[in-house]
Amino acid sequence: MVDNRYNGIVIVEKAISLGVPVVYVSINYRLNAFGFLASQEVKDAGVGNLGLRDQRLALYWIQKYICAFGGDPTKVTIAGAVSVGLHMVTNDGNPEGLFRAAFMQSGSLLPADDILQGQKYYDALVSETGCSSAPDTLQCLREAPYEALLDAVNQSPSLYSYQSLVLTWQPRVDGVFLTDDPQKLVQQGSVADVPFVTSDCDDEGTLFSFSTLNITPVNDFISPGSPFDTGVLNAITPQFKRIAAFQGDVIFQAPRRLLLHHRSGKQPLWTYGSSVLIALAISSEQTSEDAP
Repeated sequence: MVDNRYNGIVIVEKAISLGVPVVYVSINYRLNAFGFLASQEVKDAGVGNLGLRDQRLALYWIQKYICAFGGDPTKVTIAGAVSVGLHMVTNDGNPEGLFRAAFMQSGSLLPADDILQGQKYYDALVSETGCSSAPDTLQCLREAPYEALLDAVNQSPSLYSYQSLVLTWQPRVDGVFLTDDPQKLVQQGSVADVPFVTSDCDDEGTLFSFSTLNITPVNDFISPGSPFDTGVLNAITPQFKRIAAFQGDVIFQAPRRLLLHHRSGKQPLWTYGSSVLIALAISSEQTSEDAP
């Protein structure tokens, strides 16, 4: 399924109007448990981070076939969020000529835990699909009816559950695609030596804070609150704006600044913050960088 917000029309039309037309390629890849299943079984089989491998395979395809569409394989720019950063640190930072530049919006290099940390979610999936008694649970999942597997996946904690940004299905250190925590790889210098842009919105944490409204310790956080520059507006609860600001800083702003700190002076880089639609509690971080 293709998200129409990312069909490339706005980008292509703008490029044509500027006299610098581009070939826009949208990549489909596996998500949730289909792309980021994690457990000892997955590690032993060497099939972690399949969603990221789908993306990498698509980049190989582009190198091979983009000429047929009038594109130049030496001028590929990858754009997205966290996954773009992960492609910059995989393979010891060697991009293999797959891309010459990168653009990260609303997401940089987040910390990643070990693939074994996903074991409880794997076990729950195995149980929900009736594979607990199977001698090879991974093979049982592979053979399970799609509908049963999807129903089990949909019962796992979502982005808008109490866990929020502690994602159930996410990239993890598998020893193959990701050999270590991405932020450690940045500190070690294992980053693709290509020009890049990394950016965030002012209110990145706002959307993900609705599910944590009933957390009592948030009054320990003292930052003024997000959405910023809106005064008392959007203060859904007395502490909502503070927890939103905290989550935005920890999950989005701090990782971006860490990357900039370690790569400044080593390669061309740019960064910016977006404050479009600042007055809307949800829209300001959800749509500002999708705007033309």
